[in-house]
Amino acid sequence: MNETEKRIGHFVDNGDGTVTDTRTCLMWRRCAQGQTWDGKTCKGEARTYTWREAHNHHSHTFAGHRGWRLPNIDELKTLIDKSQGDPSIDSKAFPETPRLRFWSSSSEDLGLYDTPIIQALGFYVVNEDSDDHVRTNKNDSLSVRLVRDGQHRFSIAKDTSTKYSFTVTHDKQGFTAEIPEFPGISFRTSTQAEAMAKAEYLATIVGIVYELCVEAEKLTKPFAHIDFATYPEFKHTEGSFYTNERQGKHTCPCFSKEKFDNYLNKIFKETDKVIKNGKSILALKILAHVFENQRDYLILGDATCKRYVRQFVGLFMEAFIQLESYDVLVKYYEKDPALSLNLEFLQHVVGHYLTIKDADNASVALEKLRAIEPNHPFVVQGLKKIKTISMIKRLGESNIDMQNIDSLSGHDFESLLTQQFIKLGFITQGTPASRDFGADIIVDTDDGTRFVIQCKRFKNKVNLKAVQEVVGAMPHYNGDIGIVITSNGFLPSATILAESNGIELWGNMELMNFLSDDLSFSQMAEWKK
Repeated sequence: MNETEKRIGHFVDNGDGTVTDTRTCLMWRRCAQGQTWDGKTCKGEARTYTWREAHNHHSHTFAGHRGWRLPNIDELKTLIDKSQGDPSIDSKAFPETPRLRFWSSSSEDLGLYDTPIIQALGFYVVNEDSDDHVRTNKNDSLSVRLVRDGQHRFSIAKDTSTKYSFTVTHDKQGFTAEIPEFPGISFRTSTQAEAMAKAEYLATIVGIVYELCVEAEKLTKPFAHIDFATYPEFKHTEGSFYTNERQGKHTCPCFSKEKFDNYLNKIFKETDKVIKNGKSILALKILAHVFENQRDYLILGDATCKRYVRQFVGLFMEAFIQLESYDVLVKYYEKDPALSLNLEFLQHVVGHYLTIKDADNASVALEKLRAIEPNHPFVVQGLKKIKTISMIKRLGESNIDMQNIDSLSGHDFESLLTQQFIKLGFITQGTPASRDFGADIIVDTDDGTRFVIQCKRFKNKVNLKAVQEVVGAMPHYNGDIGIVITSNGFLPSATILAESNGIELWGNMELMNFLSDDLSFSQMAEWKK
């Protein structure tokens, strides 16, 4: 029992106007319909209903629970307690029980009437013999006490990440996992663990779609003045999923799964078309509207639900991608493992992490993409960007701000490079501030090898002039190898000229490697101490 529960005989008082029978696991309303629970007892007069009116309470919500229904005759009989006297029901658990018969949902066809006789039960001996049920007419006016299917034999923690909670209960047939938001949906299994796993799964995936509806509402809020329901694309969003089926001599409305399948498939097809036409806000409105209005029908079982929810999520994501709402993509990427199997989605997730300079998460997402498609063109590009972000972060920890290196003066840029060459063990000297003949730094090794270096701290890519300068400086300084170092990159003309003259070009990536003490990309590596 939790802290709010107390025992009344074999009933558990749930503290909310309901009790749970520990023998049957059924949850009962303590008051008859028409009465109100004031925290201590039932107040007011019980109402009476015809049998058909009594059945209208099947969608009733009470104490935060749905799934209340008319009990069958055998369930109603479990409340009889002859040890209590008159009435023959526990008056502490069910105070102020009216002196009326109570409807059950059961009927009998005795072959004597055009319609079956409905069974009812009274608890007051003076009114009816409480040992047995009575047969009555559908049009009689009787009282109603509502019941819910088995609850609270095993309490499982609520899934706080969504609005959907779940419980696992026990009955004579085994374990039942139930989503209280959807009272007609349960999974019967042989073990408590299996029941809990199914409930958790359903709560999670349906919860994801619910949260996506909330995200959609945020994006569509600026368009609240538009009546999207008048758009032609909304014409398929309302549907009827009931068909009439014969049951013995009765005709009753029954849910048609085939109709619902056709309805959703049409919705998904039309919404996909809306997105392809660039109307993503309209698509979000349609998806949120359909889910909110049809979610009770959507939860038909784990396999069916999984297929439909996947389609909902996929269409939501297509709309969010088109709207460049990458923060939403990343948020649900972690919640729904199935999204990790979508290449386009993964690429956008990686791109978002790269934009916000999160190399660690970008690496994880990129590895998932590479596992699905090793030769995907985005892999090489992504790895390069991840390496750049990681290096910028490491350099920042060493007080080298690569983000703002272009703001350095030419002199400060040369000084930064000179100090790094010295750190790596090279003999380094600068050239005159004027008349440097195309070189900024001269680097010597112990064996007399000389590197002539031109430094270009440019915001734009470097052209061939810088290469021409270092080529001209080589004989003047008796250089062996020429290098041009820039904080940016090089134009194709510079690259071609450098290749034909044996000049090394260090762009932004090589510069970061160098500042990170890595010269593996250069001929200088063999002279590094």
